[in-house]
Amino acid sequence: RVAREGRSPFFACVERTGGHEASIEAVRSGRADLAAIDCVTFALLRRYRPSATESVRILEESPLAPGLPYVTAAGATGQESSCLRRALADTLADPALAEARDALLLLGAEELSLAHYEAIRAFAREGAPAALS
Repeated sequence: RVAREGRSPFFACVERTGGHEASIEAVRSGRADLAAIDCVTFALLRRYRPSATESVRILEESPLAPGLPYVTAAGATGQESSCLRRALADTLADPALAEARDALLLLGAEELSLAHYEAIRAFAREGAPAALS
């Protein structure tokens, strides 16, 4: 939405930093005015490297959308896919891995249809703000 506030083009330039952390640093250092950072990366940095998020703030948030999908080879058989789903479910339910799941901010997984990802397509069609990373 920021880019739709008036003059065109809104941004004088776009810098591709190659990563979210580098994009945050570009904002912190004044090389960039804003950056698009996914909420999981920002939360992990805030938790484990709080200095990386000091002196920056969240300006806007995109609409809620499903997280990144787990994918496998296009040629995977139904049996292979089923086995992978079971292994993922078992891993996410294993009490011995609770600390690791917490550290990675993983709460669980569920099977979703492609329709659930329409929010991402709609956001892209409406013109998402320019990203630096």
